[in-house]
Amino acid sequence: MARYYLTAERLLNDVAVQAGLDAVADPVASTAKHFVQLTNLLNIAAEELAEVHEWEQFNRRTTLTTNAATNPAGEYALPEDFHYMIPQTQWDTTNDLPVAGPLTAQIWSYLKGRDLGSSTIYVSFRQKDGLLAFWPDPPSDGLVIAYEYQSTNWFERAADGSEGAELLNSSDIILFPPSLIRAYLRAKYMESKGFATVTADMAVSTFLDSSKARDQGGPVLSANRRARYPLIDALRNTRDTGYGS
Repeated sequence: MARYYLTAERLLNDVAVQAGLDAVADPVASTAKHFVQLTNLLNIAAEELAEVHEWEQFNRRTTLTTNAATNPAGEYALPEDFHYMIPQTQWDTTNDLPVAGPLTAQIWSYLKGRDLGSSTIYVSFRQKDGLLAFWPDPPSDGLVIAYEYQSTNWFERAADGSEGAELLNSSDIILFPPSLIRAYLRAKYMESKGFATVTADMAVSTFLDSSKARDQGGPVLSANRRARYPLIDALRNTRDTGYGS
């Protein structure tokens, strides 16, 4: 694993020690009331943090192949760890075309009512009833549809590298930025005990802002009004001969 992350053991013990409690060898398995509570709060904290940002480390890509024989209604199961679809990542890789959508209920009903399947240029999709539905209904066989989504899995099991969403072992590796998840868990624990959380909440805000900013790359901006991206520039990216051919 290239990036540095905390194990559940380290994270839970860090927060416990900050709260004036003793560290233990296996906090997830501990029956001590405060560790049971901390483990439960960690599961809740991870679910909440997953809602506030599209975390790069939870992006997943998957594909499916359309088959009218096995899916006559044109509806396909979403991945078990599916949280939400990442917009504009849906592609019909067979034809090198984007998949249109998501269709609203109104447009879906219009297409069904008008029976425009034979006139539809692009394959379109809609999420409904926990499934991924496609138009035309059903789509042509053999289309390889690819898309990206956010996973609900937020830790990695040290034993086999698999991922999960419900903490079971102290050796599990938490995939949130260490400073952020530590500060957030500490704030939630203090809140559960009725302690003042002003300082803890400020730390959460600071680490959340910095973690979101560093999570994905961004361009370097210039205040120079003449600055421009050199799409065509004789000194940077045009060849010596054959320009325009």
